[in-house]
Amino acid sequence: SLAAVLRGALDSRLADVRVSLPGIVRSYSSATQRADVQPAIRDGYQDEAGDRQTEDLPVVAEVPVVFPGAGGASITWPLAEGDEVLLVFSSSSLDRWLSRGGVVDPEDDRRHDLTDAIAIPGLRHGALPGAAIGAGVVVRAAAIQLGSSAAADPVIRKSDLDALILVFNAH
Repeated sequence: SLAAVLRGALDSRLADVRVSLPGIVRSYSSATQRADVQPAIRDGYQDEAGDRQTEDLPVVAEVPVVFPGAGGASITWPLAEGDEVLLVFSSSSLDRWLSRGGVVDPEDDRRHDLTDAIAIPGLRHGALPGAAIGAGVVVRAAAIQLGSSAAADPVIRKSDLDALILVFNAH
């Protein structure tokens, strides 16, 4: 029927629209804050016989890694091969904006393309044991600790942090 043909065409087109996927870092350059990332979910499709098939998506090269930051300050940390990230696919080409900044004409009308991804570190799958998360900055209600979550001595106590916040808010 016409409805089935239209549904098939729409489903086929929507299969090419990327929004976000988990990914696995294959390599990372701290100098450029770019990573090569393997999407961690395969593409599924039905072959001509109607059987479900899957295939790996290609590694996405030179993906900008997004760390928190603004106003000349940022927080970064090392990424290693095997770390997990969230790949987010831009609705427009990022190439010109990445090279120039500001408001740009992308000069390329591709949409939701694999090559227009950014990577946000920190996404972890549920099978990863809590101990594998490792050391770093641990923020708890009463303290901020450096090192592993088992670190005994806080770097700053909540009462000290509250006093510091009051000083900053006064300015």
